[in-house]
Amino acid sequence: METGLNENLLPISVVAPAAPSRVSQAAIKDPPDIIEIKKSVSFLEAQRLSNFNEQFGRSSQLTFHNGSINSMSLSADSQYIASCSSDLNIYVWMVESKQLVARFFGHKSKVNSVSFCENASLLASGSDDKTVKVWNMRMRKEELAFTGHTFSVLSVAFSPDAKIVISAGADKSIILWSLQRKAQEHKFTYGSQTMSLAFTSDSRYFAAGGSDNQIKVHNVFGKRWELGLDGHSQSVLSVAYSSTQQYLVSGSMDQLIKVWNASSGKEEFTLKGHTDEVFSVNLHKEIVKFEL
Repeated sequence: METGLNENLLPISVVAPAAPSRVSQAAIKDPPDIIEIKKSVSFLEAQRLSNFNEQFGRSSQLTFHNGSINSMSLSADSQYIASCSSDLNIYVWMVESKQLVARFFGHKSKVNSVSFCENASLLASGSDDKTVKVWNMRMRKEELAFTGHTFSVLSVAFSPDAKIVISAGADKSIILWSLQRKAQEHKFTYGSQTMSLAFTSDSRYFAAGGSDNQIKVHNVFGKRWELGLDGHSQSVLSVAYSSTQQYLVSGSMDQLIKVWNASSGKEEFTLKGHTDEVFSVNLHKEIVKFEL
């Protein structure tokens, strides 16, 4: 996939501010106080970052941030990695050259989440300043700023078709933002916080892992919650779809990884082995089925 970013990203520049069906029913509990833990490590893309680590070498270090790194996103072609921090900065690195190629600054409080669109031409970010921003990677500038959350934005995700950005806030809402209309498309409000977001590869559905221990599957175009997946006993910190959209994988504070049938919502199996919270999960793109 061609991104056309190599020439445009150099040199480094600073950008100034400019009732669904359910698989089973579980009691909704008050969300635990785990926001800070989630912000610190939740959205590391484990499987693709392993490939990134091989290219960088295990001894390589990127040390420009002056605060905790709250989220990272690797572009689909593995050419770029973005990081955001409590120091208010967003940095973009080129994997092959190991060089810092862009710095975005515009949020007024710590940045909690970043997400590339499929071709890495745009980057979304969410912050404690309650805003969602979209950055133009080629022009190295802030493209859009969305306001609508009443508390911190904890997570953002780009649809693969680059038409929608979804954000989850500490205000217990999930908002769909239209890049074409440059406005809020729809808002879901729940009784608990959403800790993680993931789109299907066709951009038609997204999953939201919550502090109520449940995974909610939403229809993007129908703007409705379609399925509730219950099985975890504590907050769901990470969700990820397989590229075939056949499976949905989740990681939780209950130390378990669960694999679900994405269509029916049926739990396929559980993976055990962690002795502490599972902060991040992902699936290799070539996986098409599980041999049980």
